[in-house]
This record gives sequence, structure tokens and C-alpha cells, in this order.
Amino acid sequence: MNINQQSEIEELFKRISKTMAKNTKQKISDEDLNKVRAYVVQSQRPLQAVRLLQKEREEREIDEKFTAQKEDII
Repeated sequence: MNINQQSEIEELFKRISKTMAKNTKQKISDEDLNKVRAYVVQSQRPLQAVRLLQKEREEREIDEKFTAQKEDII
């Protein structure tokens, strides 16, 4: 996320906070909710990439153990 996106997100949350402070029963606009959803999805992408790398590492370790076992048997 770049600085402009970070700034936009901060402004969005400030706007939502002001809206909720004025009237707790007032709904948040669909546009603002969509922006929040997009931010959440974007913020989770690095986590998914890290999980993928962890799984790939686990797979390599299992392959190496399997290969070592095969060699021991042969």
C-alpha cells in the first residue's frame, strides 16, 4: 500500500467515525463500506502470500525427508 492509499484510508475512517459520532443509527454509505472491504482484502493479501510460502517450505521439507527415506531403503 502506498502513502496515498494510506492517507485515503485514514480519511475514510475519520469520515466514518464522524458519521457514527453524530448519529449512531445512521448508516454508512455503500461506497464507504466498499472501500473498507477493499482495504481489508488488500491488507490480507500479504498474509495469504506468507501462508503460501510457508506451505511451499513445508512441502519441500516433506519431499526432502521422503527422498532421504527412499535412498535409505535403496
